[in-house]
Amino acid sequence: MSVVIVGAGQAGLAVSHELTALGVEHTVLDADEQRRLALAHVLNAAEEEANRLGAVVFTSGFRPDFAS
Repeated sequence: MSVVIVGAGQAGLAVSHELTALGVEHTVLDADEQRRLALAHVLNAAEEEANRLGAVVFTSGFRPDFAS
């Protein structure tokens, strides 16, 4: 089964998070390149800062696959 989420707004990302927690592979589509780039930057920056601080990050593995 292929799952595609259209829109990387709050609802789309919430659905993506839940699908990830369930182990369902999916792709998030968003026409706004700036939003895709901004979210990727925020996710990477948060991960880098946690590593810098020596924090242990507990996550469900949420990392949306953004397609243009």
